[in-house]
Amino acid sequence: MKKTVAGLGVSFMVFASLAWAQEPAAPTLSGELDAAEKFQSHAEIVQFIRDRVSADPGQALAAAKWLQEHSIGQTDPAKTDAVYFLAYSDILGNMRGQLAQAGRQDEVAQLGKLSLAALYMYEALSARDAARCEDETVPASVNSITQVRLSSLQPVIASASKKDLDAMGKNATTLDLKLAARPASDAICSYGVARMRDMLAQPGVETHAADTKEGTPARTEVVPPQGYRYAPKFVADDVATQRTNAARAELAKKWEERSAAARK
Repeated sequence: MKKTVAGLGVSFMVFASLAWAQEPAAPTLSGELDAAEKFQSHAEIVQFIRDRVSADPGQALAAAKWLQEHSIGQTDPAKTDAVYFLAYSDILGNMRGQLAQAGRQDEVAQLGKLSLAALYMYEALSARDAARCEDETVPASVNSITQVRLSSLQPVIASASKKDLDAMGKNATTLDLKLAARPASDAICSYGVARMRDMLAQPGVETHAADTKEGTPARTEVVPPQGYRYAPKFVADDVATQRTNAARAELAKKWEERSAAARK
């Protein structure tokens, strides 16, 4: 059992139990990701992981282990980013489906709790990160992303005890405070409207109708020019502190309401 900076232990026995459902993962995936961190943004790495696992589900286990090490297993504030916690939560949530199909409900429940705990940590970290962004639309975007995940994890929340949820909130708060000195997140501050406006203003940007399912609203896809990378702007430290305090108070209220609705 590995103890993390937030006091959350993660057992690799869970991952080992998934081996029956996994094709042997390429042994180079972890090395590829380590190398990519030297020149790619965290958002780009997360997208690389999503694309790789989507194309080859057999690499989900290796990706989950790497994300675990770089999220709840990360103790260096300079290398911490909320997007890794979100990606870790997502991949654990996806892996639950494989176990559910095999009727392994105990392991499904355990993975569900780990996924939710990681999402709580994402909530805490991203609240502080969003408060640092000059783009004031970022907090709403971050909240929308969280709500989608909470909806998919509703069965986990419904089965959790108040004690479980309170502990997740406490662990997430502890993590956020310990890593408060981390750099502002370019990835989180790219979630708002400002990035889209910046992309549309770039020479060579392309827009076209995206493929959508029948009955869903039409959507326009924006393709930035090759090599484009958005550079978000951040507010002054005193402004960020005021926003952070307000965001943390609001988040604590949400957590209290969530816990109050849980079974005892």
